[in-house]
Amino acid sequence: MNRPSHSILSVISWSWRQRHRFFKFGTVGLSGVVVNQATVWMCQEYVFTTVLNLSLRLNLSLAVGILLSMTNNFHWNRRWTWKDRERAQKLPIVHQYLQYAAANWAGIVAQVAITNLLTRWMSYLPANLFGIGVGCVANFILNDQWTYRQEGGTSLNNQITHKRKRQKGPLFGYLRTSPFLLTISGLILAICTYLHGLGSLHILRNGDELVYAHITRVTGIAGHWLPLQGIPGMQNTKPPLLFWQGLISTDWGSHWSVVALRWPCVMWTFGTALLCGLLGWRLSGRDLFKGALAALFYLAFFSTYRYGRPYLTNPPETFWVFACFFTMLWWKPRSFDSRFVFPTILGVLVGMALLTKSFAQLLPIGVGLSWWHLHVRGWRVASFARDSLPGIVWTALLSLGMFSL
Repeated sequence: MNRPSHSILSVISWSWRQRHRFFKFGTVGLSGVVVNQATVWMCQEYVFTTVLNLSLRLNLSLAVGILLSMTNNFHWNRRWTWKDRERAQKLPIVHQYLQYAAANWAGIVAQVAITNLLTRWMSYLPANLFGIGVGCVANFILNDQWTYRQEGGTSLNNQITHKRKRQKGPLFGYLRTSPFLLTISGLILAICTYLHGLGSLHILRNGDELVYAHITRVTGIAGHWLPLQGIPGMQNTKPPLLFWQGLISTDWGSHWSVVALRWPCVMWTFGTALLCGLLGWRLSGRDLFKGALAALFYLAFFSTYRYGRPYLTNPPETFWVFACFFTMLWWKPRSFDSRFVFPTILGVLVGMALLTKSFAQLLPIGVGLSWWHLHVRGWRVASFARDSLPGIVWTALLSLGMFSL
């Protein structure tokens, strides 16, 4: 079985053992998000309204939001997340707070930089939310390994050192890791390629993008989610989800740009690639290399690159359709035996696909699910009609109900 380097395996092993602590950290972080968002909103709308420079006002609001949310998170992480660590209880609180603040420096810089970058294409609140997410993982690792560190053999650093001692020389390690490293390098290159030139008017696309952009623009000017505003003499037959996506990403047209329209579509494409990677990892016996390779193969297709970047229905449609079959494979055999829970989940996923593209998507999805269920039932029609057909019918009715709304 292909495996990544010993260091990467150590990181994965350590991450798995820390999953419960990370859940606590995430719970505390959610409370910090509420404090941060509420503070930024209050400062933007009420406290710093006299500051005419919008950039300065945003950064002042961010500074206050970060300070209050960091204090909130420090208190609860010390009292709950790392309460089992002696260092968390014995170190003077002022000293530990300063250390906690220093450990959060990387996350703070990432949040401020990303928020300022994304406010060019979206409202400050969702931009700030993205910034918070990027710094979350870095904050956890730094605080676990430094602020609340535990001496002994359980730290990530000691695990990596122990693994390296077992290597049979640098050449052996390189030969073991080169395919994986090449695949990761390919994924990084793919991500950069998909993001490059998003603001250009000359990327690979089709004429529908201009029509969709115009419908989104005039709907935003009208100021109502529905009905969608169309072009005189041209009837719009598309459901509203794509246009609502454009309204949100451009903040109802106040941050109108080609990049603002396109970047959510790229995120849908990356989301589908992530599902491919996870499925490849799962079906290959949890082989990380094969999972990364599956995601890379999806991004390498020319059709993915052509239709996965412009402001079109294809990226979200592909994501929601594939999510249906991903769900069935990931939780097999429970997903095939379920008569209500999984058919309900599938109904919601199919409904999202219909709201993105067309109710006609129900036909290929229904055929695919029926074919799979027949295969699982050994092509016995009676067993399929008794055990699978009611769930498929419920999935279809639920998705059509969502579409009709």
